[in-house]
Amino acid sequence: MSEKYFLGSFSPEGFKGSFGEEIKKSDFKTVILKGGAGTGKSSLMKKVSAHFKDKDEVVEFYCSSDPNSLDAVLLKSRKRIIVDGTSPHVFEPAFPGVKEKILNLGDCWDERKLCVSSDKIIDITKEHKKHMERTKRYVKALSSIFQDTYSIAYESILTSKLNGFVERLIKKLAVKKSNENGEISTRQLSALTPQGYKTLTDTLEDYEVFLLKDSFFAGSDMILKALSDIFVSRGKDVFVSPLNIFDNTVYEHILIPQLKLAFISSNPLTTLKLENVKVINVHRFYDKQFISQRKARLKLNKKACCDLTLEASRSMKTALKIHDELEKYYILAMDFDEVGKLCQKTIEDFR
Repeated sequence: MSEKYFLGSFSPEGFKGSFGEEIKKSDFKTVILKGGAGTGKSSLMKKVSAHFKDKDEVVEFYCSSDPNSLDAVLLKSRKRIIVDGTSPHVFEPAFPGVKEKILNLGDCWDERKLCVSSDKIIDITKEHKKHMERTKRYVKALSSIFQDTYSIAYESILTSKLNGFVERLIKKLAVKKSNENGEISTRQLSALTPQGYKTLTDTLEDYEVFLLKDSFFAGSDMILKALSDIFVSRGKDVFVSPLNIFDNTVYEHILIPQLKLAFISSNPLTTLKLENVKVINVHRFYDKQFISQRKARLKLNKKACCDLTLEASRSMKTALKIHDELEKYYILAMDFDEVGKLCQKTIEDFR
């Protein structure tokens, strides 16, 4: 089974991701794919992933704007990466030919065929951008309201009770101390998509999962940050999945791969219902009276956020349909036999 994550996710500023962290790792070499919509970047990466699934530990990174499309593949043992380097996640070589190289699928299209449809391509591209900007406006509004809910909840946290719980949990997990610190990396497990807010739960298949039920974000964020600090201080690497819809850095999930432990939030966005997990009721760490006095405000925020999330997702769905129209023009102009040769050459280079 492959590990699956999103390359990034929507934030109030638009697409946000941290995949550059992986490319910058000193022992990795990266192929950066360039080319327009429909040039076969995702299909090429799927073929690379399929070829190495039985030969390496494969990590797949999906596109949050189209969860059926791959944005990157990482081969752990071979220390190789292949990634889509086009907008909105633009990557350029820092050490061309040494650590990274560009594979331009635009070399495989017939520019004359594209020029015949240039006006339509430009119009469709502008229309797609318009709907992505609309999505960004919805996410900005969503972020503002979530921030209000978070700030209320944060004021009500019973800090001593929460910290005591974290200490007891760490003792139960019997995490041994280490002379060296672990590292924190970003791995986006949840994201806003055209199909709603989606979590790639397949990745959790081999993990012992703790599900943090939290309607207000702040308590689970505090627990995850405290656990993350402790695991890192005891020599364990931590994968953090941030909730990018917030302006600031809010933790939504953390994974500790060396221990196969996962702490996953079920909140108004994810609404996760997982089986065979250990449930942590985060509401017990809030001052009930404080929350009750602001019940109407919190209820209004929740309703507004549900509506905004739905509209943001619908806007992304419309943008995806427009993007699919754009792809048709490029598909007709592509020489996919040449793309196939580039794919085979990449696979040979990765062996």
